Amino acid sequence: MRLLSSLLIGSIIICNGAAQAVPWDCQRGGPSAEWVLASRPPVGDLEGHLGAEIFLRLHQQGIPVSFILRSSEDPYVRLKVGSTTTTREILENILTQAKGYRFGVIAGRVVLYPEDERYDAQINITNRSDVTRGAAIYPLLRELREKSEALRRLKLPALRGYGKSIYGYKVKIGGTHTVIEHMVSLIGNDPSVALRMMPEEDGNLLYLLDWTPVVRKISARAPLTIAAGEAFSVTVTGTLADGTSISLEGEGCGVEYSAINREIVEVDDLGRGVARKKGIGIIAVDYEDQYASVKIQVQ
Repeated sequence: MRLLSSLLIGSIIICNGAAQAVPWDCQRGGPSAEWVLASRPPVGDLEGHLGAEIFLRLHQQGIPVSFILRSSEDPYVRLKVGSTTTTREILENILTQAKGYRFGVIAGRVVLYPEDERYDAQINITNRSDVTRGAAIYPLLRELREKSEALRRLKLPALRGYGKSIYGYKVKIGGTHTVIEHMVSLIGNDPSVALRMMPEEDGNLLYLLDWTPVVRKISARAPLTIAAGEAFSVTVTGTLADGTSISLEGEGCGVEYSAINREIVEVDDLGRGVARKKGIGIIAVDYEDQYASVKIQVQ
């Protein structure tokens, strides 16, 4: 169980105090494209191959900007990041060094991709709704490879790493859209995933989904004490990579709640609970790769 593993490494956050947090738009995948473009990567030199190093490093820093390679050649760029440098400025600087690229907001996601009209071509893909990303990725990529000239050498990825966190997420794909829109559709409303399309030694292009930890930690809050038979709510607050606090309450936020001792307290999928009998109840909260718990004294 995730809670037990996090107890071992000391990553449980227990918090009963009040917290102020800005709303997190769970239905639209959390942070806006404007927030992503205005975010500030760590200060220092950023140098390396665009897909294999630069974008991978941005993803590791919690900046979900996607990248699609123009050809089998991965350009080498040199960037300097100051204390006021934004992600938008980094992308603009990349365009001056790596010719033939553009960046824009595709289905709410920031993407750097080739200046190639084939990516703007409209194609029809079989509709699939409310399916996991793991179930959707192969059918979508196979159709894209068949119907898009730009993706003739697209290689299907191996589904490994992060398991449920990436491949268990529900997405909606298909319909008539541009090639680039179809490629981005596998991200869905997931705030912590971005794509990279990278070359292999044989020239084939590999579609990769990277984990980008936008939410760096979470905390949970509930009443300190409550009478048996009374209802209560658990509220969850997340902290973004830039230190901003956000609310993770409501349907669609992806928070999982569980009662460790259900004979004392019970809780549903939205964090609404009820006290059953006297004792100390513990509610565990799970969001992506972050964990928290809260204790409730039932009198």
